[in-house]
Amino acid sequence: MHILIVHDDPLFYRELLPLLSLCEASGAFARNLAAACDQIEAQPPQVIILGSASLQEQEVAKPFLGLLEAHMGNGLLVTTAASAESIRAGDERARLEATLTCASGLPRRSRPRYRIVGHLRIDSARQRAMIDGEWVRLPRIQFRILRYLVDHVGELVSYSALMKAGWGLDGETAEARELLKGHLRQIRRRLGPEFLPYLQIVRGEGYVLVNPLEEE
Repeated sequence: MHILIVHDDPLFYRELLPLLSLCEASGAFARNLAAACDQIEAQPPQVIILGSASLQEQEVAKPFLGLLEAHMGNGLLVTTAASAESIRAGDERARLEATLTCASGLPRRSRPRYRIVGHLRIDSARQRAMIDGEWVRLPRIQFRILRYLVDHVGELVSYSALMKAGWGLDGETAEARELLKGHLRQIRRRLGPEFLPYLQIVRGEGYVLVNPLEEE
């Protein structure tokens, strides 16, 4: 399934990238209706998520609707007034996730709220973690990085894969490594010295989250 997102804020697209991944869909972004027309002609989408502010572009609205009729057939058009901030806060995320899951024909996937590796415990609903102590609330990007590592415990996770998990961006290895350094340092600081045995660095390649209790 191919999804076109039309919105005046690129951050809105980045916030929806995890939902596209959930639905195993490819995605494209257009900042306005004119750019959306080009995208539709290049690769007709099955679903369009349209920011309601785009509808004010009246001079382009008619050609846009004509392309929908010509290229989309039974495709789905979803309008939303949501911003990147409201998606991030979860206000509109659940509705759009349900819509995309239904459109893709895939069963809705649920991620367990709690994941446990050794004494490390993470809470996906409240974006927090702890190791034998009090819960620590992590910033959104740092929690995404930690959750991805936990989801791939025991596996070598490349710098680029962690960059994709944290920011929804593709990047070169060197760029991703530098971007991750500071955030992983903050994760270690927030969780304390007990976290140090859990994270192994594979120089030049990435990181491995391990269960130190299994290595004793």
